[in-house]
Amino acid sequence: MKKLFFTALLMLVTVSLTVAVFAAESSFADVRGMDMTRAVSVLSDNGVLEDEALFRPSDEITVVELLAWLGRAKGIDSDFVVWAVENGIVDADVDAAGGISQEDVNAVFGRFNGAFDEAVGFFPAPAGDALRGQVAILLAPGLFYQSTEPVAVTGGYVSGFVTEDGISVFKGIPYAAPPVGDLRWVAPQAVEGWDGVRRAINWGASVIQTPQGPFMMWTEEFIIEDTGYSEDALSVNVWTRDADEAGQPVIFYLYGGGFNSGGASCEVYNGEYMASQGVVFVSINYRVGVMGFMTHSELAEEAGVSGNYAVLDAVAGLEWVRDNIAQFGGDPSNVTIMGQSAGAGMVHYLLNSPLADGLFHRAVSTGFNNILTNYRAHDEVAVDFEEAFEGYTIAELREMDAFEVMGISNLNHRNIDGQVLTAGFGEALITGQTSDVPLMTGMVRGDAALFLPGSTPDSLEAFETYVTNFFGELAEKALEIYAATEDDFAEVAAELRDDILNARHAWIARARNIGGTTSDTFIFYFTHVMPDATDANFGAFHTSEVPYFFNIFSNFRAAVWTEDDFAVGNIMSSYLINFARSGNPNGDGLAEWHATTGDVNVMELGLAPEKITLSDERAELFELLFELSFAQLLAEDVPATVGESLGRGWANRILG
Repeated sequence: MKKLFFTALLMLVTVSLTVAVFAAESSFADVRGMDMTRAVSVLSDNGVLEDEALFRPSDEITVVELLAWLGRAKGIDSDFVVWAVENGIVDADVDAAGGISQEDVNAVFGRFNGAFDEAVGFFPAPAGDALRGQVAILLAPGLFYQSTEPVAVTGGYVSGFVTEDGISVFKGIPYAAPPVGDLRWVAPQAVEGWDGVRRAINWGASVIQTPQGPFMMWTEEFIIEDTGYSEDALSVNVWTRDADEAGQPVIFYLYGGGFNSGGASCEVYNGEYMASQGVVFVSINYRVGVMGFMTHSELAEEAGVSGNYAVLDAVAGLEWVRDNIAQFGGDPSNVTIMGQSAGAGMVHYLLNSPLADGLFHRAVSTGFNNILTNYRAHDEVAVDFEEAFEGYTIAELREMDAFEVMGISNLNHRNIDGQVLTAGFGEALITGQTSDVPLMTGMVRGDAALFLPGSTPDSLEAFETYVTNFFGELAEKALEIYAATEDDFAEVAAELRDDILNARHAWIARARNIGGTTSDTFIFYFTHVMPDATDANFGAFHTSEVPYFFNIFSNFRAAVWTEDDFAVGNIMSSYLINFARSGNPNGDGLAEWHATTGDVNVMELGLAPEKITLSDERAELFELLFELSFAQLLAEDVPATVGESLGRGWANRILG
């Protein structure tokens, strides 16, 4: 089969390129099992590719040529287009004569995988240029994977692929029925079964959202793969070292994206290293935007409550883990939920939701403090959605195309409905309504740009105004402690920024203690700066901690990674793996990380992890803020939802 593929490959390239490929035929075997970006890098290093950006046919191939190549590999020598249509590889109305784009390649090749006995691992090319999609076609002979043994899961059997390092990967396994038609804005329903063995070798579609692309500091490795967008996207992905190795701890990962974008197929969410260390890694797609949070009185009449469908998806995903993860070697009694940014918010919702109680045993939240969220009652949130969709019934909206609905409004407000969420996160912490499990939580220095407006003032006057607004009647004391001049206000403001970011998470630890939580809370502050391939200086930016926790270093930055980066990855992934195993991040060779009891003392994560300790006077200042915020939240006249109290006073200042 590989020989046929390689023969077809030679027919597609120019004579000069053909000579180069013949000369290095063995190099294609060297990239067996690698993902697309790594394969391109290896072949470039071996001299097969003189220039990654130029490795492509001199002219665009057409769909007919692509189908001919696929057909010959399958042993079809008649009408390739008819064969492809009959086998569901392309739609009947395909423009077979037109040049093929990267999107066409993705769609055709993704469907093509199901027509073969072998698993073809396909990944989009490492850049946006449509012609570079052809790189994947030309490299396909070297990207075959060994199939895994079939695994029984809810719905039927699945088969994944084995990487070059011996990790079994299963992608796009459905954990619920497609939420389409009458199931749009319904709690996830039982997965639909299938016959035979389902090939779990490609990412499932991403959930409905505005199409994504790189922007600002978030380059390709932080963006979802081009898998298409669909409501039929409720799937999980699993990485495991050995499905027969029972009792491995499980990490269940929830992506970020502001609750209106994101997906599990980002390269930085690769679970291969975690699996290599004996952790079964699971990532999940959950609904976002209006599809994940529509709150409406008509929906409440159907089900009693509405909204919070994203949280219900996560609960369904955890139920899938409970019922199936042992089949992959995972321990359903040792599950760590983890998320970053909006994913951290999802972790906090799960900590807070009675529906998730008992489905997980540890929690990790990074890069977002969910006590900032304005929690409001179900009926109040429903008013916002009903105003946004005024003139439409739920029945009409269910008949509309999902993108058309999103075009009207893409609200993503969570709500306290009394079933999925019974209180705001801050209130739940301080009143003992959250799951009593070990928690690792923290921020990144660059998170201040998103969550602390005004924390980087451009003048001494602006700095003093910021301090006054934040500390209120404690401002005079704060200005004495954080004394600044025209010459050093920027440095003092940076110190205050760090202290505030850390204080917000220390507040969580203290609130957990007040609420009766006995499990440890470990707080971190990530300050290591990821190198940028474009020479931009974004500092330790929002999301940059994720690759280090997972010890995954993208080829997109291959030219700029340093030994320091790899060392930080080894340190942070070790802390995470230890925590997933035992609820304590500490281990041999690691700087000791002390649990936090509510003081503003946290662990700085970077090349040389160390405890950050505030001076006595700064610690006392934040202690006063803590006490005042707790007093407000525990006052008898505090509204039923913390969101209302966050709009004023001391709780507002310390929480956001």
